[in-house]
Amino acid sequence: MPTVSMQKKLNMSNEEALLKVEEAADQLAEKYGLSINWLDNYASIRGPSVDGTVKVEDSVMDLRLELGMLAAPFKGKIEAAVEEYFQRLG
Repeated sequence: MPTVSMQKKLNMSNEEALLKVEEAADQLAEKYGLSINWLDNYASIRGPSVDGTVKVEDSVMDLRLELGMLAAPFKGKIEAAVEEYFQRLG
């Protein structure tokens, strides 16, 4: 299965970073029909042909998405969309 992985060091406190990542993840979830369940600084992501996780630790956002067969042909577009949202974080 194709994977989308991204790590980003955020220039802010861990608490601020977590709030920013939660906001961006919620926007992506709404736009793409994903379900995100947060537990402290860790979230599971589920959607049509997508499973993954995101966590924020020491002001570093770590995202991993496993793409199913239906999403695999769109890996580049998915990476670009995720990168665009998380570039805004700072």
